[in-house]
Amino acid sequence: MSSELSSQSRRSEVYGGLKISIETLVNAVEISLVPGLEGIVTTVKSIMDIIEGTKHNKQACYDIGIKVTKLIDVIHTELKDRDDFDTDKGTRMRVDALESSLSGVPRKLSDLAQDSAFRRAINCVSDASLIQDLNIEIDECIHKFMLGTSLSTGMDAKYLRDEAVRTRITEGLDTGGWRSDRRCLSGTRKRYIARIWAWVRSSDEPRLCWLNGVAGSGKSSISHELVAMLHAKRRPYSCFFFRHDDAPLALSAVTLLAYGLSFVSGLRELIVQALERYNNGNSTIEEQFMALIVTPLQEFASICPSSTIVLVIDGVDECPDDIRPSFLAAIRSGLPHLPSIVKVFLSSRAQDDLRGVIETLQPLKKISLAVGADKDDGDVERFLQHELQTICKVAGLENTWTASQIEKDAAALASKASGLFQCAQLSSWLLVNRPRPREIIARISSVEMRATPEGNLDALYTEALKIALPAVADDKDLASLYRRVLGTVMAAKQPLTVSTICELLEPGGNDGDVNVDGAIRSLVENLGSVLVLRRTRGGAITVRTAHSSFCDFVTSRERCPSTWFIDLHHASVQLGSHCFSLMETNLRRDICGLRNPSLTNKDVTPEMISRHITTGLRYACTYAFVHISGDSGNLHMLEAFLMEKLLEWLEVMSLLKLLDAALELLQHTLADLDQQNPFTSSVEILQDAIRFVGQFGNILNNSALHTYFSALPFTPQGTALYRVYSARYQNIPCITLGFHEAWPEELCTIRNLGGNHSTPRRLAFSADSSEPRLVLATPMHLITASPLTGVQLEKYRFGARGSEVNGGMPIALACQPAYLASITSGLLLKTVDSRIPKETQLSFPYSGDRLPSSPLPMQVTCATFNQDVNVLLVGCRDGRIQLWRLHNSSWEPDSNIHPHSHSSAVHCMATASDLLASVSQRELKIGPYDHSNTPDGGRETFRLSTRWLAEAHDVANDSWEVRLSFAGTSAAAWACAISSHSSAPVNHRIYLLTADDRREKKVLASTSLSNPVYALSLDASVLTVVCDDVLRRWSIAPYRLLERSNLLSIDSTGLDRFPVISPDCRLFAFCDEEVVHVWDLIHPPRGRLGHTPSIKAAGVILTSNCYIVKAGKRQLLSRVRDEGTSEDVVQLGDHNIEHLAVSSDESKLATLSFYKGKTGHGLLEVADLKSKRRSTTTWPIELHETFTDWDICTMEFSATNKHIAIVFFVSNVSYICACDLESGSLRWKQLPGKTRPLAARCWKGEELIVVRTTELWKVDLETAEGSRHELRRRDPFKMATAYASFTETGGSCLLEITSRLWNQPPWYSVWNADTVTPVQTKTDRTVAHLEVPQKKQSFGNWVLDNMGERLCCIPEEYCSKWGVKTQCSISHDRLAILNEDGALLVINFHPMMEYLRVLS
Repeated sequence: MSSELSSQSRRSEVYGGLKISIETLVNAVEISLVPGLEGIVTTVKSIMDIIEGTKHNKQACYDIGIKVTKLIDVIHTELKDRDDFDTDKGTRMRVDALESSLSGVPRKLSDLAQDSAFRRAINCVSDASLIQDLNIEIDECIHKFMLGTSLSTGMDAKYLRDEAVRTRITEGLDTGGWRSDRRCLSGTRKRYIARIWAWVRSSDEPRLCWLNGVAGSGKSSISHELVAMLHAKRRPYSCFFFRHDDAPLALSAVTLLAYGLSFVSGLRELIVQALERYNNGNSTIEEQFMALIVTPLQEFASICPSSTIVLVIDGVDECPDDIRPSFLAAIRSGLPHLPSIVKVFLSSRAQDDLRGVIETLQPLKKISLAVGADKDDGDVERFLQHELQTICKVAGLENTWTASQIEKDAAALASKASGLFQCAQLSSWLLVNRPRPREIIARISSVEMRATPEGNLDALYTEALKIALPAVADDKDLASLYRRVLGTVMAAKQPLTVSTICELLEPGGNDGDVNVDGAIRSLVENLGSVLVLRRTRGGAITVRTAHSSFCDFVTSRERCPSTWFIDLHHASVQLGSHCFSLMETNLRRDICGLRNPSLTNKDVTPEMISRHITTGLRYACTYAFVHISGDSGNLHMLEAFLMEKLLEWLEVMSLLKLLDAALELLQHTLADLDQQNPFTSSVEILQDAIRFVGQFGNILNNSALHTYFSALPFTPQGTALYRVYSARYQNIPCITLGFHEAWPEELCTIRNLGGNHSTPRRLAFSADSSEPRLVLATPMHLITASPLTGVQLEKYRFGARGSEVNGGMPIALACQPAYLASITSGLLLKTVDSRIPKETQLSFPYSGDRLPSSPLPMQVTCATFNQDVNVLLVGCRDGRIQLWRLHNSSWEPDSNIHPHSHSSAVHCMATASDLLASVSQRELKIGPYDHSNTPDGGRETFRLSTRWLAEAHDVANDSWEVRLSFAGTSAAAWACAISSHSSAPVNHRIYLLTADDRREKKVLASTSLSNPVYALSLDASVLTVVCDDVLRRWSIAPYRLLERSNLLSIDSTGLDRFPVISPDCRLFAFCDEEVVHVWDLIHPPRGRLGHTPSIKAAGVILTSNCYIVKAGKRQLLSRVRDEGTSEDVVQLGDHNIEHLAVSSDESKLATLSFYKGKTGHGLLEVADLKSKRRSTTTWPIELHETFTDWDICTMEFSATNKHIAIVFFVSNVSYICACDLESGSLRWKQLPGKTRPLAARCWKGEELIVVRTTELWKVDLETAEGSRHELRRRDPFKMATAYASFTETGGSCLLEITSRLWNQPPWYSVWNADTVTPVQTKTDRTVAHLEVPQKKQSFGNWVLDNMGERLCCIPEEYCSKWGVKTQCSISHDRLAILNEDGALLVINFHPMMEYLRVLS
């Protein structure tokens, strides 16, 4: 009993101490100003209450400990390490104390739970109900904490597919969020803040608030203050602050707004779903805003209609010029669709484009607050007093700088500020770290006043630069450095770190003894009044201009004195030159030091990339071409780069996963050069580079090293790129026979499509052409690929495996970022949402007697998706048009009959913007497809009945067909191209109508056997038609023919397999059997078409020479020289030759042929290579007729040339046939076991060594007796590739056995073939095997060395005609391949192998 009382006493003591420590902590943190700690206090108190009521429950204490541990993680990661909160020493200490105190809670609770008396007390209450109530209370408590502080319920950054955004978040870079050091000084801007906060709190206020004013008037500080108040008051919000010098940040504005919303309780999952579905970089800003902001908020409003969410968007006028129109369009179109619980706060200068957008939002009702010089309220002077007092205390000048003097100085500076906070801020920055700040104040006070506040700001900037760099006027070197550094900061496409600036500028400015790095850092620090330096989590210091008004001033010739003027265009071009200089210096082959062609990009870690590709080099590779765009002064540097560093640049872009961006840069650069000087060598090499990336995109995407080992060797040898870089990199494989001379006309090909040559397929381009995607549909698959490089991105399978048909062929197909959709005539909808394939059987809604509730055969005639892929329209045989909408991941039908419905069968439909064009047998209709979201004034539907439609047959008649292309931006700006096709007789016609001219205009009439392929550009300005291998382009307004050119090498008979033209009319794609061909219609290849100077043969074998069997009326054995000529050696028999063998001394050659098929008789023929007469030594080989498909593994001469051994593999059994070349007698030996022989060699005498995966056989060819030797008990794994080779060295024979699983490290061993024992010896790397996997790869087949390492990938274009009759021979580091068409390919690997031997 006493023991139990003692335990209870200890329990009370532990709990009492715990309670006291937490209550002390509560009192301590109440005085903290760190946002969010108030929520922690509330949570800690709640936990104390829970412990008080449930201290007799062991499980409850453990649960509480877990919850508190999570809170500690939140505090540590979200308060201690974030720059958004105050970082003064006292605050840090309080946060550390809070963390330290809370860290003891779980341990103390655990001690309490382990008490024996405590465990027995559990039985006094109901465990189940107590634990359930406890967990509910804790979860509510945690939820309240997270909602109140907005600290850690945001989604994981892994859901952000925008790599740039992920990098900013994980590395602590600027993410457009608010900062506490940018808030208004306490006691200032009260009038504005009170009005804005009243707007936030009131449900009767308008949903839009626009704060506007001149540059430097303090708008951003008010925005930061608003967000800080929302944060402290636990109001759900998201914010974004534009920066004029950060275009990549502006591109991610919508994504970052969505990321901020994910911290709002209840919105996280909705945002994650939206990001997974839409955010992959292809959608426009307007589409992103609707998908990532509007749609999740609409769904949230239906769940929490009483919540109010505030979106704060500051500095819209600072959005870069090339992005701002798109962002304003997103605001204009998206804000009216936001639910009523959302309020939007915008802050900007009152520029015309912004004012126009605000005026278009008038139906929303808004409040407009203007802030400027005439609305100071004394805030500027109060701000200056505070700043001067702080500077005085930090500098320790209290004795010499009195309070009254500070008041006078603040008043003097305020008079110069003209009510602009930026003037006041600039003045205070000029005083920081100055030993005599009052002298600076005197200089500022002496600045001559100007007529306008903006003029006064310009004068102050001029004086600030004079104070920062007083020696510029007399020091030309300093003036030059100033222009270079500040020009680099302003011209950069993204904020640069100090080290990056030094890295970019040093190659062009290092003058020996001058410490450029130190000079740059010193200059940046001296310009601290106009530049902002901020340290990232990684330790790097980013440099940015302090305010956009400084950029406006220093880049204006009219406003800025010539001493300080920065020519922004010149600075951008100079930065481009520095980028090229840096790449010239730092780019090198194998930049990450892999030294092994077997490694792929997946083997290169981010740490390796960061270590070898510096931030400066990464910036140079990404933006060098952008900076010199349109400038003719860098042609020489560009040409030198293209001739020396192009492939090394492509290697880096492959490692950075920027191949598509690289291709776009090359194409833009080519377009610029075409306008400036189209006949330079740079143009030719650029054209080759574009084809290089398109043809070998899959290989480059897989492994950057194979830019040299696989892509360059198979580049057409007549191109400038091959001539230049094959001479530069001579240690690569060289194709001596079977190479191409010039590029094919197609840009790229897409392979590994699924199905076979007869599988029906349909193609579609994505609507966004900035990063185009091509989607291909079959009855079983949906596949996405890059039409620029041919890289297959995703492949999705539908239906059960083994089934050949799954719902029929799609009649409509659409592609959006992370979302694919197709629909069949049976209304089977196949979608891929967030990489998850799904099948949905749609059905018509019941509508009287018009249509039943389920589809009947032949009812559906056509279908189309809108551009956003959230509306589906289906046309029917009875004329009805049915609409489905995508809502909450499900497709819901419209219960009403669509106003576009016809009285006869609907032939085809197409959408553009919010319009639908549909064609029936009698009429064409054009109007809005969704009348529910269209104002009454825009619901007019245009109808047209034409003569050629009246002549059409019924849709069931296959002899007549109508197709349609439709494009437009509004009801007043559209174009429609309609084609009719008749097969009896053959007749094709294309008609054109526009919103301005609705009279049908015939633009093409043809009697081609294939249907014309045509498309309208998205803006309805250009019509592109491909017919009879001819490309034609018409301008719509005014109507005229722009271009007519021939498209060579296109098989026009294959154009009926659903060819498509991209929305920008640049790319043309069609499917030919199992390959999709993509043509570039804007930049077609120049010069002659590619051809292959090949030698046709029936057999090939490599020794020190290359021997082929020429097929024809007479079969001749020929010796082929490297230059492609051949010398006939001897005439052979007339039967189909299946295998060749050459004796070790190369005096004899044996051929094995069959004259009754592989189930009949074989004929062995031996030719004397030293005699040109036909040999008469032939021996018949009788094969067992019960066996079929004899597989010849190898054929070998004995060491004495007395016997020939043929190794067969048939029906999982191995046979050896030994033929005596003197008597013609045959001896057979069957080897037990079911594994296929890998290799055979007659090493000495008449002994044949046969190797299989686990064993070795020695067979005497004279007696056909053999002995078995075990190599290993079992396979190391079920291999996809296994092979063996023999090497004669030092009077002995070494056996090398290699086996590997696809994409797995190889298993390699070396054996003494005489003693059959493993040996530890190092052998040279040699070419040993051609890996042809059973499963087709999209980029080609690999050549392997004797150790199982990959050497070279033979592109799929060379492998496409390989089959069971393909022959392969390897010898002396050369590879010869003969495909089923008899085309010969010979590759010399000797230079590459010598290079790899040196590396190893």
